[in-house]
Amino acid sequence: MSAAGAAGAAGAAGAAGAAGAWRALPRWASPYLPRFQEILHALSLIDGFALMPVDVPSEDVAHALAAWLTAEGRRVTLIEPATEEAWRGLTPALFEAKPGAEGVVMVLGPRKEPPGMMWGLRLLNQRRDSMGKRLGCPLLWSGPWAFLDATWQAAPDLWSVADVTKRLEAPGRAPPPYPMEWTDEEIAGDPEDLMKFYQVGPKTREIALRVVKAYAGKSAFMMARGLLTEIYQDTQSPPDMRIDSLSLRLNLCIRRPTERDRECLKSLEDSYKVLGDRLGVAELMLLRGDVEGLSGDLEAALSAYCDAVDIFRASSDRLNEARCLRGLGHALVRLGEPETAEAAYEQAAAILRRFSPHRGEAHVLRGLGDLRLVTDRLTEARQLYEQALALYRDVGDRLGEANAQRSLGAPFFLLEDLDAADAAYREALRIYREIGALEGERITTDRLAEVAQEKG
Repeated sequence: MSAAGAAGAAGAAGAAGAAGAWRALPRWASPYLPRFQEILHALSLIDGFALMPVDVPSEDVAHALAAWLTAEGRRVTLIEPATEEAWRGLTPALFEAKPGAEGVVMVLGPRKEPPGMMWGLRLLNQRRDSMGKRLGCPLLWSGPWAFLDATWQAAPDLWSVADVTKRLEAPGRAPPPYPMEWTDEEIAGDPEDLMKFYQVGPKTREIALRVVKAYAGKSAFMMARGLLTEIYQDTQSPPDMRIDSLSLRLNLCIRRPTERDRECLKSLEDSYKVLGDRLGVAELMLLRGDVEGLSGDLEAALSAYCDAVDIFRASSDRLNEARCLRGLGHALVRLGEPETAEAAYEQAAAILRRFSPHRGEAHVLRGLGDLRLVTDRLTEARQLYEQALALYRDVGDRLGEANAQRSLGAPFFLLEDLDAADAAYREALRIYREIGALEGERITTDRLAEVAQEKG
């Protein structure tokens, strides 16, 4: 679903009407205009060869970008290696490319790793200096996050030529996804007290699941996963789809989604549909929105959130409605739709401040901080992040605290207070490592490298 559809769900107008002002851009792609403009501006700053990583959620978006750049006067040579032979021939293809004046070469990577891809990346890593000199123009290295991450792993020397000040997601400018979070209602109770009750009383699944969620809310993910394993091993009880769903959410607190996670989610959705459980299906749509958002497929995330929020509203499930609206807000910020995002955040805030006065408000404050960040209101962004940080500390939410610390680094960086940015990122990294949030650790490590490079 486009941002215009999300605008209907959030009660605000989308930006689809702006598409007519741009050449060679289909109407459905209008939410990507701000990102396309950033890329065009970055290209204007590059003289000669530089790698520009570009996170794109689908082939359609990449093709729209290539067509739009061409219409704006940049000659795009698009290379889409899909087979083993194509990946083994990628380096020769780049050597043979003749982009010409105002030319740009764009490599589009796949969502799933095909045979030969890692071999091709390693060869390109070895030949990057001569390839860069031969190419002599910007190289848009585009694809989903999984492809960009694979490149970073297999071709670190190639990645080192990226100019981080010209990236689509410049340091801190467009907020990356946050690991899975929880609400006060989900994690009611002290985990230690609940655990004691579970150990001495009847070991029912209802009590066990409450204990698991309570530990998750305190960012004790290893303890929570260990208890889930114990529940799985309880062969006297029948299978329970709630356990599979909760296990998936715990995994997303620690790392980015995998193909196995997607398969698990699809299986759960099919099971709930067979049972005719609309709320169960809606909860999984919400979870799918989180999975797609963490994977970088923002259009799919918007579609899932919008479908889920309609069901939650019809069922008067206000808390899950707010969770959908928060997800919509974050996806829309990353898509460059600040007005629509703010409408979603404000509606979520009105609900969460009533039902979840501390943790829920902190989530929304941080989202509004992201919104101020992408609209260059850096001091306001910093203040909102600091308010969110204080609330997370009040409730003992260490994952939320780490996320807020990581967010704080961005306005400091953009305000050129590099020491403060470094301190914020290091504190976030320390907490991520302590609680085992690998994806947060990875992103924060990248941010620290950007600060170090800026310091020289």
